[in-house]
Amino acid sequence: MAEERKRFLIPNQISKSFHIWRGITLREGLILLPLGLLGYLCYQYFVPNSWDLSYRLFAALLPVTLGGAMLFVRPIPERKNIALYQQLLWRIRFNRRQRVYPFSKGKMRGVGE
Repeated sequence: MAEERKRFLIPNQISKSFHIWRGITLREGLILLPLGLLGYLCYQYFVPNSWDLSYRLFAALLPVTLGGAMLFVRPIPERKNIALYQQLLWRIRFNRRQRVYPFSKGKMRGVGE
């Protein structure tokens, strides 16, 4: 009796975050909300009314567009759960941790002087 074994497909990258809409998590929505409010405030108060409507809309939608790009662009195709802003934060933190230690050949300072 040849018993067939069941095969299961287990995904590599499992996200435990709550999705409010397809591909948008609650955290991403909460990040985009203030950026949308900032764009609205720019449109209402900071951008001059004398500008053409297309320029005013461009200035108002710029914060939301840049924030959305930082949230939704996935720079590593194999890792769908890592966004561009996470990778940039990791690089900034890594560069802050790096130290350069000067080294000169010859005598060591503080030893037997």
